[in-house]
Amino acid sequence: MAIYYQHIGRELWRRDGPRSIGTADGGLKRFSLSDILPFLGPVDPVEQAVMREKIGEFAPTGFQVWGIPSGAERVLQQMGTGDSLMLLESEDFRYVGQVIHRASVPCWDLSNHIWGEQRFPLIVLLQGQMIAYPWSAFVEHFSFDANYHMRGNTMRLSAERVAASPSVNEETFLASVMTQVATYPVDLQTDFSAFSEGLKAHLRLVRDRGQQQVFRRQVMEKQGARCAVCDLSILPVLEAAHVVPKEANGSDDARNGLALCVLHHRMFDGVLFAIEPETRTLRTRDGYSLADLRISKPDIRHLPSGPHVDSLRWRWTNMPLPTADELPRAE
Repeated sequence: MAIYYQHIGRELWRRDGPRSIGTADGGLKRFSLSDILPFLGPVDPVEQAVMREKIGEFAPTGFQVWGIPSGAERVLQQMGTGDSLMLLESEDFRYVGQVIHRASVPCWDLSNHIWGEQRFPLIVLLQGQMIAYPWSAFVEHFSFDANYHMRGNTMRLSAERVAASPSVNEETFLASVMTQVATYPVDLQTDFSAFSEGLKAHLRLVRDRGQQQVFRRQVMEKQGARCAVCDLSILPVLEAAHVVPKEANGSDDARNGLALCVLHHRMFDGVLFAIEPETRTLRTRDGYSLADLRISKPDIRHLPSGPHVDSLRWRWTNMPLPTADELPRAE
């Protein structure tokens, strides 16, 4: 999780904040995906489906939208779901939100639709809180020089400053700001009462799930948006399986992924079928055929960019198909 912060300026904040974030006395502005979908032309269908899933899971009560000038693209390159953005009016931060999704391409039409001009095409969907947090307190908390000024920039807070701060980690700082300097606390209750976790735990959950969504999108970009073994292409039921599992320290590199439907993902995890690394041929557990498992592909050689052979070799060696003697017996 990373914390980004942007200096807006008093005049621009008073014009644009109410349009897409909210106001101190009226609370948050709440968008639904249908509000912005007609203006997301450059965003491909796979990413739009991912956005829909994230919004449904992380922002069921609605989200805020912020646009940033294209000059900040380099700073925002690594921004992703679970990170956070703080918006500085002038002397005070007026909003802090957790990133639900950052559009992968500039959205000029959406910028023009919301703010009346195309100056802010780097679009971020957020769920957050209206706050009144002094810039001077931020500077002191993270040990910046007292003369440090933003002057219209967008920055990323370094991990070293966070670790050396009284908060120690991002979740503690954000939860403290959201709960202690909120100007419209009813929004916090509305947005987060739906989750059984505490606020800090929920912030971590969004971060972790966001990483999985990025992995899914990258795998589908390389392999296509369809199940690798049955050709199902219904986006809401497609997932990205880790060839080397996360619990075995498998990475979120797309070369360690395999696009599968929900059903075949469960079968893959349950070792009902496996993939020979050298031939990429599918093999099934004793007692099952490919047809039994509703698998229509004999191999994964058709994939334009399949899993790396090293990942396949690891799984073939460390998660082999059970032999007949190893299978559980019916009582």
